Amino acid sequence: MPRKRTIRRFGGTLPWLRAVAFATIALGSLSAMPFYPSSITPVIALVIGGLGVLSAQLATLAVLTLLALPIAAANIVAGALFALVGYSAMSYLGQDDAKPFLVVALAMLAAGVKAQWALPVLAGYLLGSGEGSIAALAACLAAEGAGLLLGHPVFGVVVAGGTPPPIVDLAHPPVDPLAFKWFAASVSSLDPNPVIARITAARDVPLLATQPFAWAGAAWLAGFIRRPVGHRFRGVWGLGAVFAGVAALGGSSVALMRAFSGPVNGATLAATGVTSFVVALLVSAVSDWVFTPSTPKAIVPLSSLDTEDADVDELLRLISQAEETVAAKHTVEAVVLITDMKSFSKMTEEEGSITSAKLIQRQRDLLLPLVTEHRGCGKSTGGDGLLAKFDHPIDALEAAIAMQRKLSEFNTAKDIGHSMTIRIGIASGEVVLDKHGRPFIGNGLNIAARVMSLADGGQIFATRPVVERAGLDRFKAEERGTFDLKNIATPTDVFEIDSGV
Repeated sequence: MPRKRTIRRFGGTLPWLRAVAFATIALGSLSAMPFYPSSITPVIALVIGGLGVLSAQLATLAVLTLLALPIAAANIVAGALFALVGYSAMSYLGQDDAKPFLVVALAMLAAGVKAQWALPVLAGYLLGSGEGSIAALAACLAAEGAGLLLGHPVFGVVVAGGTPPPIVDLAHPPVDPLAFKWFAASVSSLDPNPVIARITAARDVPLLATQPFAWAGAAWLAGFIRRPVGHRFRGVWGLGAVFAGVAALGGSSVALMRAFSGPVNGATLAATGVTSFVVALLVSAVSDWVFTPSTPKAIVPLSSLDTEDADVDELLRLISQAEETVAAKHTVEAVVLITDMKSFSKMTEEEGSITSAKLIQRQRDLLLPLVTEHRGCGKSTGGDGLLAKFDHPIDALEAAIAMQRKLSEFNTAKDIGHSMTIRIGIASGEVVLDKHGRPFIGNGLNIAARVMSLADGGQIFATRPVVERAGLDRFKAEERGTFDLKNIATPTDVFEIDSGV
């Protein structure tokens, strides 16, 4: 049956709206920090907006760096912690055109106009229940962290638990901050103990721990209520999703505040609830009625056309639709694992094709179930290797370790006449999936193959982003160096993962 995909009217303008959002975030946040000269702040905001069109990930990195400098000037330890957390979360914040980062950043700015509850609701409405819930939770945690650093007990309508004086005093920047003369003095007086003591002395800890889940729950509810494209009463359900999300978030926030922190400012909460509902309603209406989502005609397989009689513009339209479908439905950021059997050609020459083929099939029978057990999707490379895609690097690394251990057990069995040794490469990046969700082609696959070629039998090699996302303390990883891989533009840091074999 012909496949269908969802597109939006005026979809070509969405990157420019993203650029406006980045520019607004940069202008608003930098204006609140008297660190950068006011004469260049609008210029910086325009540059950030331009980066947002070219690369959402690069724009996200630039904003994080610009925010880290004023914080570091006020308190070098706090600035280092901010940079560490921000850069470590880049793989999440920058994914999907940096939508998670935009939700977090705009939720911070929305506190100033009493529309803070609109962002988690819109996160669920626009991104879906799962992704929206995670983004809303991250936004609430960011607001709590900002309140702690600035010494505010409340950040907008988010209880932050901070107490004056602030850990980070942004109101009094150093003289001539861009000369960086403050840096040496800050490093020489570095003392993490006061910062740690202030953070651990935060008030309302039960509320701080519970509050983010209220935000996540409101996002999940909005995403759950909203109906799919083409539903007859989609607009009515959309209105209900916005109202239910804001109401749930407002009600749960009031209940949590009364339970953990005593009286609440009713006027502020009411104003935030009304403003948030209006903002969320307007944005959802624009999303559904201006950038109208639709399901166009199914793409007709090219093989069903009489290409001799087909007009050129019809063929070009079909090619364009096919390319858009591949980009929209089959191209993802994922972790790719690829294996290769050591000395396979030599074994084939010595043992014969039949014996080698039987060994390859035995390898598939042993290893492919391990991919599935670790939430991956794999297949044979068509030769003596396997290829698999994972959503999270932890699953990929654990699957690789399980593979090496399984083959070690196989090779030590007394009734086995031939041994198998494989090398494994793991990398992350863009990859095109087949209809079963298995990797087909892409930069992530190319890097994984190049990394695998550096390994020897029994070894697991992985790139730095994979190891850092999985957690350096979770696996025994030893850095093997930086390599200029063939046809890969940037040098690649490679780690070896100890399988315990």
